[in-house]
Amino acid sequence: MGTATAFLVALVGGVLASWLSARSRQISYITLQALGASSRQTSDILIWEQGIVYITGLLLGACFGTLLIVSVIPSLTFTDLNSNLSNEQFFALQSLLSTQIIVPPWIPLVLLTLVGIYILALIIMVRVVTGSAIGKKLRLVED
Repeated sequence: MGTATAFLVALVGGVLASWLSARSRQISYITLQALGASSRQTSDILIWEQGIVYITGLLLGACFGTLLIVSVIPSLTFTDLNSNLSNEQFFALQSLLSTQIIVPPWIPLVLLTLVGIYILALIIMVRVVTGSAIGKKLRLVED
């Protein structure tokens, strides 16, 4: 339950941070459109920027998570035989017992869900950036 909560909080935080970044830079995208860039070009800029951020985050998270699992799990081997053992005997027992790391079969499904949520957030951000009226955002109507 704690892992799922941390995952959801991190996911919502990442998507909200990306959306707020795109929203705050909306004037820049509209200025590009006013200078002659097409909506497709401005959306491509946003897709490249956010795609690099999402892919880097996924790769770094997977690499550091794997490194953490491989380096920490073997030292967390617990047995009920350790009640009457000295520190040297307990360390020797931990070294003798092989630690098997089991990857749940639903992990690829979680990864695909995460990628799907990122793609959906990216589509929403592109619509926010390209769906604005140039005159309204640059206040040309009021002048």
